[in-house]
Amino acid sequence: MAEVLYRRGPLAFYQGGDDWEELAGSAGDARPVDDLDLVAVGLREVRFEGQLYKLEREGLYRFTVFPQRIRNLIALHDTRSPLPLLKALPRLQIHGNRHNKAPNLREKLKHEPWVSIYCGVVHKLFNDILREHGFRAREIAVKTSQEHNTFDNGHCLQEVFFPEHRKWLLVDADIGVLFKDGERFLSAYELLQQAREGRQPQFVPLARKEVDPFFSDSASGQEVNYVPWMRCQLSTDALKWAWYRRVFQNLTIHDGGRVNSTEDTARLLRECYAEQ
Repeated sequence: MAEVLYRRGPLAFYQGGDDWEELAGSAGDARPVDDLDLVAVGLREVRFEGQLYKLEREGLYRFTVFPQRIRNLIALHDTRSPLPLLKALPRLQIHGNRHNKAPNLREKLKHEPWVSIYCGVVHKLFNDILREHGFRAREIAVKTSQEHNTFDNGHCLQEVFFPEHRKWLLVDADIGVLFKDGERFLSAYELLQQAREGRQPQFVPLARKEVDPFFSDSASGQEVNYVPWMRCQLSTDALKWAWYRRVFQNLTIHDGGRVNSTEDTARLLRECYAEQ
């Protein structure tokens, strides 16, 4: 008979992909997890509830005493690439709106299994965390030129500068993907071009994402639950691309105090992509 997971005492997991890998604790001393911020750079071991745990891999660790509490920690061994952080952060968020107006989302990221926020909140929160750790990140807003409805007229994403690629790459942390054409990862402007030309990119997963089953809104004047539509629309790459093509028709890049858009494409290319 398989061992029942619920038992007394602390549990620790490494979430490097879709699975949660349980970690064994040992005797020893190290910095307590509860004294750390969400992201710890350079640490190779921590202490939780009297047990020592090794942080041998970069990524998301979850420490819990079930069902009383959970403590999330993202371990970075260095800050040369933003990719480990970009794989870990989306695993702490599901698409929804229950926590959009929470007073301290950073604390919720540390102490909740997931936060339920949507794209406009996600990219600002994650960009702040990326910048704190020395990465360059900026905000991307796109909107459709087609007839507007009440729920999918636009989207908010991020561009993050990847030193290893020497370019800005488009990141959709809310959906959990990067975008690629052959061997080339795409910027926001490059994806806009492919949307206009009808050339579907590859979706490179950062994390498996979920839609909050209680995600609803009353912006249209009536309470609407968006979950059935969103789960269907994101269920295949073809349907996902149809949605991106709808919203990816006008592009605005917010980078510090600078705002550039495809209303002046020459300026956007000059000011946003001249270095790559």
